[in-house]
Amino acid sequence: MDQPIFIAVDSGKHSTKVIGKRGGSIVSLSFLTKVKEAENVNMDMWKKGSHVKHVKMDGIEYLIGDVCGIEMLDFTLTKQTNGHKICIYTAIAAIIQELAANETEVEINLAVNMPALIYKNEQRKNELKTFISNDGEPISLELNNKRLTFRISFILVLPEGLGPVYRQTNEFGNERCIVMDIGSLNTTFIEFDHLIPQYNKMTSSELGISFLKAKVAEVLGTKYGTIISDNVSEQALRNQYLYMYGEKKEKSHELIKREMGVHMKEIINFARSRKIALENDKVIVVGGGSLILRNTIAHFLPHALCSNDPIWETVKTFLHILEVKWDAKKKLQY
Repeated sequence: MDQPIFIAVDSGKHSTKVIGKRGGSIVSLSFLTKVKEAENVNMDMWKKGSHVKHVKMDGIEYLIGDVCGIEMLDFTLTKQTNGHKICIYTAIAAIIQELAANETEVEINLAVNMPALIYKNEQRKNELKTFISNDGEPISLELNNKRLTFRISFILVLPEGLGPVYRQTNEFGNERCIVMDIGSLNTTFIEFDHLIPQYNKMTSSELGISFLKAKVAEVLGTKYGTIISDNVSEQALRNQYLYMYGEKKEKSHELIKREMGVHMKEIINFARSRKIALENDKVIVVGGGSLILRNTIAHFLPHALCSNDPIWETVKTFLHILEVKWDAKKKLQY
């Protein structure tokens, strides 16, 4: 089967999303971007299809996903870390197992994400390409007891926060628009003018949803005299109420709603400080954090277009760009 394999990976601080395509077959999956070294792992502990991955690479065993604690999340801005590389390779391997299970050494074409703030630095972009592609040399690993080898023959590094702009050119191609991507660690802004990204208005703040969760945990913990975990804080944000011992804390609603409003104001003020006019231009909102803040966004930015598929918008665009760029490259060769 000589059809090319296209793989797009968006490895965020919270979760890694990947879409693979070969011919008419498309596969997607996601798992938490949490990695820890392990020894003598018994994968029978987890049911088939769970979000736990067991990887062996370069003589080291790793567990990836749900089984790792919150402390294993990496909150540094860069993607040039061993943890992110392991997650990206795991995502690639999982797609290969679906699209090329019986092939020994598989060539793939890859698009991978990079923080918008760092993307503007050409040197850092090239360093990430080399870091992930292994200089075009074969990459071998074992995923859930299945050994495979692949080679990255073509790689694109793309900025986070592209949203659907390049897939919906009829809608967004003839005007100015802003994509606001509310992720776990950051909120990213990219302004486009007739599809051209404006580098001076491509930036990130540290106002991701994790910042809001921490603030809500602090406020609720102070109010109710207990330690509020990250998971409880996230659930309180989704419910807009805190539950303790099965009891709904009615007064928690106003506290949570207030903090969500404050957070949204901080995002808007950050954008203003970078001369990004969220109030005036067409705004497309993506990213997992927008699911929690959807009503708050509608209150402060009623004209904003909140994606119905915010978690997958950018990685779908990565796949689209990868196919277009790969096809253009092939045409130049002939």
